[in-house]
Amino acid sequence: MHSLFLLLLRRSSASVILIIVIGSIAGLCNSSLLALISEALRDRASVTTMMIAAFLALSLGVMASNLLPELLLSRLSRSLAAELRLRIGRRVLAAPLRHLETLGHGPVLAVLTHDLQTVVATATALPSLVVGSTIVLGCLVYMAWLSLQGLLLVLPAMAVLAGIYAVGARKMAPLWRAERDAQDELYRQQQHVLEGVKELKLHERRRSEFFEHDFAPAVEGVRRTGVRASDSVATFGNFLHFFTWLVLGLVLFGLNLMNPDGTSATQGYVMTLMYMWGSFRGLIESIGRWAQAGIALEKLSQLDVSLTEALKDEAALGSGLEPARSERHEVRFSGVTYSFGGQDGHAFRVGPLDLELRPGELIFVVGGNGSGKTTLAKLLTGLYAPETGQLLWNGVAVTDENREAYRNTFSAIFADFHLFEHLRGVPSEGLTKQAEEYLRRLSLEKKLQIVDGRFSTTNLSTGQRKRLAMLVALLEDRPFYLFDEWAADQDPEFREIFYRQLLPELAARGKGVVVITHDDRFFHLAHRVIKLEYGRLVAAA
Repeated sequence: MHSLFLLLLRRSSASVILIIVIGSIAGLCNSSLLALISEALRDRASVTTMMIAAFLALSLGVMASNLLPELLLSRLSRSLAAELRLRIGRRVLAAPLRHLETLGHGPVLAVLTHDLQTVVATATALPSLVVGSTIVLGCLVYMAWLSLQGLLLVLPAMAVLAGIYAVGARKMAPLWRAERDAQDELYRQQQHVLEGVKELKLHERRRSEFFEHDFAPAVEGVRRTGVRASDSVATFGNFLHFFTWLVLGLVLFGLNLMNPDGTSATQGYVMTLMYMWGSFRGLIESIGRWAQAGIALEKLSQLDVSLTEALKDEAALGSGLEPARSERHEVRFSGVTYSFGGQDGHAFRVGPLDLELRPGELIFVVGGNGSGKTTLAKLLTGLYAPETGQLLWNGVAVTDENREAYRNTFSAIFADFHLFEHLRGVPSEGLTKQAEEYLRRLSLEKKLQIVDGRFSTTNLSTGQRKRLAMLVALLEDRPFYLFDEWAADQDPEFREIFYRQLLPELAARGKGVVVITHDDRFFHLAHRVIKLEYGRLVAAA
């Protein structure tokens, strides 16, 4: 509760204070209504026009003072959620690619969905917490006015109940944490289902083993931990219900024994307790809800801390300048290496690499699977930072300070490319005419249109989607281009267009072009062919 309350205060202390003040007024109005009704029942002759007017005024006060905090906190909590989503989004975009690949999508999605919903739902309950607290205090004052003896029975019972639930919540916290950890694993397995559905459909044994040993255990883990947590909550909830009647009985019979003539006080006590106990139970049960919100905030904080190592990249994220069109760009690797640690302690290492990419040059990169071609592509485009050696851009080392600007010299289509629905970041000058020309050349003019910078559809075959990605890359008009097995999903016609028309045209326009390919019958079109084996440059032509 403490961390979430501080977070809300930092977001808007004025709103939180106003919520507390208005919520307290709501609680006082509720308590006053109860006292007024109780007095009217005790002595019907005391009902006056003034009392009726007070009843109406307090009823309106309850409605207004309940509504305003809810409206304020609804805006505050959703603004907080939006702020957290934006912050995590910026962190993700700023973090090193390798760190994100290691982290995986599951934990990020769990935080952005499950944890943020938990935080918002708990924060939205703050007005109820304030109103409930004021109602309990107001009712206790009214009961003290009715009979101090009865208060001596009620207060110890309330203290005992609060203590029991606090201990119970502490015992339940590991169950809630285990349930939340199980959610991370479930998100990971759900990601495998969605992204690997084709592979699973093609391999019955793999599908059954994955379902039995990975997906089903993840689902069972969430079910098992969730049942244990919900069983604990249900047990304590029913204990609270039992305790309610226990206290009512204690007051009813205890006050009769202590004061046999105080019938009206006993009636007022019982009525007040029945009204107050709902608010008191809500306060007690909120201990668990705020504990769960604390776990969610902890997960948010862990992800935030995990991504903060990219703060320098984040600072550059919005400051990388588009390089001048007329500027001459050259790239050189000088002893560049990069390695991946294996689970068995053995690392796969790419490099040391020494090579150059100059304007107007067309380079083919070849090699078997696992030879390091994709890692080379990520190093070349600045997505991976070299572990040793230097990446030089126009003779200047690429560092955290200029890495974003360097990346902006590349347009790339990777094997696992993503196609956006909008033409974001593409220069708008002559966009429509250029786009229509490329649509025609790539035989996409009958498949889709570009309306207000948005594709009418991206529901295309893989080859057509790659052609659409090519259209975007061509419109970006960057100094360097990288294509990772682009032609692998194209029919013979478009392979010919790619190798014999598009690539030579880019080189003729002074672009440095790198193509990862296995199409050996087109190797003679390249200015140079670079071959990788086991991460090493073994041949160049």
